[in-house]
Amino acid sequence: MNLSERDKERAIKASTLLFEAERPLRVLSKLAWRPSVKAEFFASGCCELPAVSYKQEKYDLSREHLKIAAPLLNGENPVSQMLRDTAHSIELTIEMLEAIGTRSFGTFSSALYGKPSDLTDLTKTSVHDLALFLDRQLEGLHPHKQETELFDADTFANLLAPKVKDFFGDLAPQIKVIDNLSAKALAGRRFIKINKSSRFSFKDVSQLFHHEAVIHVGTTLNGLRQFDLPSISVPHAGTTKTQEGLAVFAEFMSGAMDPRRMRRLSDRVIALEMAMSGANFLDIYRFFLERTDDPDLSFENSRRVMRGGLISGGAPFTKDIVYLEGLLHLHQFLKQLLSLGRADLIPLLFCGKIDIRHLPALAILAKEKLIEPPIYLPPWAKDTDFLISFLAYSSFLNQPFADQDDKTLLSDLGTAPVLERFNA
Repeated sequence: MNLSERDKERAIKASTLLFEAERPLRVLSKLAWRPSVKAEFFASGCCELPAVSYKQEKYDLSREHLKIAAPLLNGENPVSQMLRDTAHSIELTIEMLEAIGTRSFGTFSSALYGKPSDLTDLTKTSVHDLALFLDRQLEGLHPHKQETELFDADTFANLLAPKVKDFFGDLAPQIKVIDNLSAKALAGRRFIKINKSSRFSFKDVSQLFHHEAVIHVGTTLNGLRQFDLPSISVPHAGTTKTQEGLAVFAEFMSGAMDPRRMRRLSDRVIALEMAMSGANFLDIYRFFLERTDDPDLSFENSRRVMRGGLISGGAPFTKDIVYLEGLLHLHQFLKQLLSLGRADLIPLLFCGKIDIRHLPALAILAKEKLIEPPIYLPPWAKDTDFLISFLAYSSFLNQPFADQDDKTLLSDLGTAPVLERFNA
């Protein structure tokens, strides 16, 4: 499909307006708690609900940009649909942020990111059911047992920095250790922020490099090259599922994933469902504490769930369902893409902050030379031989083979561990 000159002009103008509308909507920073909340919570013996307040803001200028852009979004082509979806996501984000600290916040969050109980398009089961399945599968693998060698945030930053520098060169973001971060790390164009209170393992170095740096920083820097369509350069709620799906998939493809990480992802979904059903911050904190035996990590996980909504329960920030759902959608999408013989389109996934549903629009924009190819790609997206083999194998496993009874083979194994020298 070709775009007319008029369609191109309208798309460029609309994208610029959407970029301006989205720029002030920095969701995570708007939901941040004051630094003293954690100290006060632990000083109370972890027995009182945190006292949290938020700054109430209006986003009239963003609304005005959306209003001006609206007449430019009426085309019937995939590019217009992509821009309409972006505008809708921005509008819902404004509504959510203007409802911060109220029950309506949870309603808008669910509209943007979904709910744990929502059925997925691919499996016809809920993300909550998927999380419970993973939880059962991992239960016997001791995934919460900490590695024996843990180190502090400064040591972690020193280990991560050279890997980031080697990958990004002169555009490498600075590694910054800070207080009051609700995750172990958070990536941006100029900085990768590291939570000062967290403890890290060597596995964390690889996980965070591939997740935060290669994917999140990489798509940010690639997005900054999109001068004609600047709305692709900024993330919004509609792109979160794809971006986090890519990031978790990158952990798998790089060998950085481990059972602890997988269970952290599933635990957050289970906690979200609890909060949706009315569990308060103390209930969520105790759930995580029972799982991790780590008070600091349990507080941060609970803050992720409850920020922006009601500490008393019933209105959580539902973003954390996108990690599992995004991984599922991305995996299925890549299988379909490669079955069509279109591995050539994979780089489009990294050209900025995009949603995989809009790949047809991105293909049109690439053909019209309205978007620039990405500079930063993970190794598995450059050389797709392993990716094709891996996805072909996963498709093979999905075939309806007759169940084979292998219990006879395993019945004599017993439960004693293998000789220690085999695990040396």
